[in-house]
Amino acid sequence: MIEAAAFTLSPQGKAAAIDTIKSELKVTSDEAAEEGLAELKKIIVRKPYPSVERLRNMQRVMITADPKAAAVNVSALVDDSFVKKADDSGIIDRAYAGH
Repeated sequence: MIEAAAFTLSPQGKAAAIDTIKSELKVTSDEAAEEGLAELKKIIVRKPYPSVERLRNMQRVMITADPKAAAVNVSALVDDSFVKKADDSGIIDRAYAGH
């Protein structure tokens, strides 16, 4: 996932990213695909640490459909150890530097 994000955000990956957007989303316009890539670049997280706050927001929405969701301890669901290990070892930074 990190390599894919790094490639997509790189100048070298732009053409492949545009082609993928066009193919997977059935977009025919190069301009629309470029706009889609620009939007994607805004939301891709370079270091994808899980967000407890985002999960809590999702939980609030889920509670409206199923009140039992309120009993879930969202903090207990989060395990960022694999992202931290990749970050601490430099894997993430090297992925972005390589593209």
